Amino acid sequence: MRYLAIDSIRGLSVIGMICYHAYYLFIHVFWGKTSQLFDVYMRWFQPIIGITFIFLAGFSFFLSSRNKTLWILLRGTFIRAGILWILALTITYVTYTFFYEQRIGFGIIHFFAIASLLSLWFIRTGKWNIFFGIGILLLGTYFSELDGKNLWLMPFWIAPKVYFSADYYPVFPWFWYFLIGHSCAYWMNQFNTLSCLLWKKNLILSPLIFIGQHALLFYLLHVPILYIFFSLFF
Repeated sequence: MRYLAIDSIRGLSVIGMICYHAYYLFIHVFWGKTSQLFDVYMRWFQPIIGITFIFLAGFSFFLSSRNKTLWILLRGTFIRAGILWILALTITYVTYTFFYEQRIGFGIIHFFAIASLLSLWFIRTGKWNIFFGIGILLLGTYFSELDGKNLWLMPFWIAPKVYFSADYYPVFPWFWYFLIGHSCAYWMNQFNTLSCLLWKKNLILSPLIFIGQHALLFYLLHVPILYIFFSLFF
């Protein structure tokens, strides 16, 4: 059963992500100029996109895990985490080798690779996950003030003050949005309101649904395509 509302919102988020990365490349790689007001807007827009993706990931994890046996769930999760980690390391290698000024040490794909494994600890704690999430948020706030001596702790927001990653989503505090999404899905299931997300497919929603169902593919392809586009025209 596909909840087309989730796919549609994810598809809209992908479009937002593409727009933000087009802006980022234009400003920081090709040295373009925009208005100061637009710059402020985009700085607020970027975390909203990240929050939406992570929230939907937690929400979708509940939907996909509730009717699976533990073995099937474990196997699927480890396979998905392995694929994501390979992609994440590839992104790190490529950016550090060819685009060092815009390098990505621990981006959102790295985050999802670890979050996939962490999520296994919260399968049966749906009604409490919002409280676990608050704890993770508070830990993240504390860790952000620490000055890490090396990069091994950067996934937990304990990084050197001079550390830079063009895309940085540490587990603390971002995992709390995942847990909020999972908890939201749990309570909607408890109150039998998930059916409101069963939208009917129509001509207007079809493109968003398609993009939402292939979000990872769009994520991997859109930056190289945008880079080629800007290289040709700027």
